Amino acid sequence: MDIDCETVAGSLRSQRVSPRRVAIFFITFVLGNLTTQSLPAQSVDVLYPPAQTARFTTFEAEGSVWTIAESINPAGAIAGFYTDAGGIFHGFLRSTDGEITSFDPPHSKDTYPSSINPQGAITGYYFDAFDVYNEAHGFLRTPDGEITTFDPPDSGDTYALSINSLGAITGYYTDPVGIDYGFLRAPDGKITTFRVPGSLFTYAYSINPAGAITGYD
Repeated sequence: MDIDCETVAGSLRSQRVSPRRVAIFFITFVLGNLTTQSLPAQSVDVLYPPAQTARFTTFEAEGSVWTIAESINPAGAIAGFYTDAGGIFHGFLRSTDGEITSFDPPHSKDTYPSSINPQGAITGYYFDAFDVYNEAHGFLRTPDGEITTFDPPDSGDTYALSINSLGAITGYYTDPVGIDYGFLRAPDGKITTFRVPGSLFTYAYSINPAGAITGYD
């Protein structure tokens, strides 16, 4: 499905509001299982309430070619990753005062933070430069910068995707025969694996403060 930027802009102009000019850069819209084509880089009029102003702050990690901000906590600290000139991915934390700190687990060749909790703990996954199988591994970065790596037992790839305010982490992993399971890593480090009854694959994506997990199979 194509999206006509001029049609969108015209529709907004027909409403009795004050549109503002903003840029749209290669956005992919997902509607159910339908993915539309990406929009070209251009500007269109987008509706904001007249009494409301939107402020955009751009930032990038030092030495980055491009920067992806993945998660923001209630205080405004941001976690994400960037790629350097050599094509290597590194994690970063942007603190509430705007300072950016880059980090990588030991021996990482690519680091992908995915979630930051209210306390500033970050989880994600990385690829080990010395792993001949090129498998993903989970990590936890504490607010003081200490990094712990982890994998469920007998796992291949491990993708840690969400951390809650208590430090519980969820995600999914692949077993030796290629079946994907969800996992829960408790704040004490204990890992529990699970699979939706009757499903072949389970993908856990998010955990709330009460410990409820959602995803899909």
